[in-house]
Amino acid sequence: MTAPNILLITTDQHRWDFGTVGEGDFVHLSAYERMRREGVILPNAYSVCPICTPTRMGWNHAIYPSQISLHKQGGTRGFVPPHLGAMPRVLQRAGYSTALIGKLHYRPPGCSQILSESAEIMKQLCGYDFLHETSGKSMALSQDCSFTDQLKKKGLLDRYRTDVTERIRKKVRREPYRPTFLAPEDCMDAYIGAK
Repeated sequence: MTAPNILLITTDQHRWDFGTVGEGDFVHLSAYERMRREGVILPNAYSVCPICTPTRMGWNHAIYPSQISLHKQGGTRGFVPPHLGAMPRVLQRAGYSTALIGKLHYRPPGCSQILSESAEIMKQLCGYDFLHETSGKSMALSQDCSFTDQLKKKGLLDRYRTDVTERIRKKVRREPYRPTFLAPEDCMDAYIGAK
């Protein structure tokens, strides 16, 4: 018998009922629906931390973020306790190929915060065979990654950064703001999905 494929999808910034099974679903994507039908659904799973990076560190290393005082976003920068195991490493030992596509956002001390420069270190540290890490949508204002490289090649990066800055200002002031100017295929979600 062959081992089953494992696809762990984690997302953030969604309503509590995004992707739930049953009445009230408001997103219908054929591939997503197929995975829900054929895969395992954990309807009672929840995040142990409401902040993205501590949560990713928690599931990746099988810890509660509070166990190592990770209570805030900035508190995880440059910090990966060397004594912690990593879920991808365990999966590698079981014969799986592992990959991370999207956001991780934590580094060991002394490691470059430039994602492309630290990819090999993070692959070794966490146990990923393939690592294609992106900054977050707002982190792309100041942190370059493969997504921002793609926008730069298309001549969209400066406009994207200006647009995101203005959208953040309007959100803070609780003013209405328009959707992004990016075509759907140029948005980060589509970029990550294509990888």
